[in-house]
Amino acid sequence: MVSLGCPKNLVDAEVMLGVLSKQDYEITMDEKDADVIIVNTCSFIKEAKQESIDAILDLAERKHDGRCHTLIVSGCLPQRYQEELAAELPEVDIFIGTGDYPRIAEILAEKNGTEGQLRYVGDPVAAVIAETRAQAQDAAEAIIVDYDPLPAVADAGEAVRPGAPQPMR
Repeated sequence: MVSLGCPKNLVDAEVMLGVLSKQDYEITMDEKDADVIIVNTCSFIKEAKQESIDAILDLAERKHDGRCHTLIVSGCLPQRYQEELAAELPEVDIFIGTGDYPRIAEILAEKNGTEGQLRYVGDPVAAVIAETRAQAQDAAEAIIVDYDPLPAVADAGEAVRPGAPQPMR
């Protein structure tokens, strides 16, 4: 994984690595040992675009002199310029926009045995909304599981309602 650009890109890269490690992908620090290389790009300013393109071209060489069989370009650059990039960078196997990071393992599974480029540019706002909804649902389920509507029992065996005064013992 090469993460370029702003601190948000670093967080997004960490999210992708976390998803992949949960799916039993092994993370390596040496790109020559990697089967899959991800370049998380930036396109905020002209210099960032050029740095991203240079990194993509440099890492594409690993498909010839290393173990790499899948090169992924993610981030702002494919979110904005996917069609142009796909035409100009045939060595890239997968383009992922900013809205599809949580699906990285699923996307890699789709690529296995597939010829040609795959392109995903989900709506980043929809992805954030979906993630927020999933987190809210998980939190609500945790509350429901932990909620005991009758937390205490009085001496006479009657339930004490939440918020009611507790008997003195």
